[in-house]
Parts: sequence; structure tokens; C-alpha cells
Amino acid sequence: MSNKISWEKETSPRTVVYRADVQDIANYILTLMKDETLREKMGKVGRERVVANFDYRVVVKKIVQIMNEKMRYTSLIRFVYN
Repeated sequence: MSNKISWEKETSPRTVVYRADVQDIANYILTLMKDETLREKMGKVGRERVVANFDYRVVVKKIVQIMNEKMRYTSLIRFVYN
């Protein structure tokens, strides 16, 4: 199995550089079908990532942070130009 799928770790959010062919995808799926431990590990890591980044409390906190930053910036603009 060739390793043609790579993760670009410098970007956020993560992006996949997708260069797999159909046979590679089939091989990865077969590997997952045969390896229960790998499936469990990937599922656990995936769930942890989703909970850490996409739980509604995390998302709301990020939205509030962005709104506060925008309001501070807008207030600063008004102060400077008034």
C-alpha cells in the first residue's frame, strides 16, 4: 500500500492533500475492516477531536471571542476617528 495521502500539518484547519487512487482507497478500507484495534483507535481519536473542537460549548466560546474582538476593533476605530 503506497502512502499517497498526506496531512498538511501547517494549515489550520487541517487539510488533506488527496492523491490516492481507487486501489489505495480500497486497500485502506480493507485494512480498517480487518483491524479492529485500528478502527477503535481511529474512532476514539476522532471522537476526542470532535468533542474538543466542535462541541457546542467550544463553538459558542469561539463565536463570543470573535464577536468581542470585532467589537473592540470597531470601538477603537470609532475612538480614533471621532
